[in-house]
Amino acid sequence: MSANKLNHPFDEVVIAANDAIARGADVYQKFSCAGCGQRLTMSEANTFFETGSCDKCGVVTDIKKDGCNFLVHAMTPEARAKMEAEKYAGGASGDVHGAEGEAEGGDEKGPAGQD
Repeated sequence: MSANKLNHPFDEVVIAANDAIARGADVYQKFSCAGCGQRLTMSEANTFFETGSCDKCGVVTDIKKDGCNFLVHAMTPEARAKMEAEKYAGGASGDVHGAEGEAEGGDEKGPAGQD
């Protein structure tokens, strides 16, 4: 595992993330680039990747080996219902999947790391 104190063992992080998801939170994987050290966040909620590409230097990090962490986005049930109602108002389409954004995804592990 990386000496970076912000990262923790991948499998332990996935267990903790699944606990947060079970309580209704959305989680986003975070990792540190093995090349430049930039802290990156995956854009796909509730999904953990074993590798990730840095948008700054292009290095592909072995997240499974180096470790990671996650951030939690939690909201009340009322706020979630309002957000969902607004999201689908006017015939909006469903979710868009992919790991674009601050970091590009690599090998995907299903919802919060489960196959």
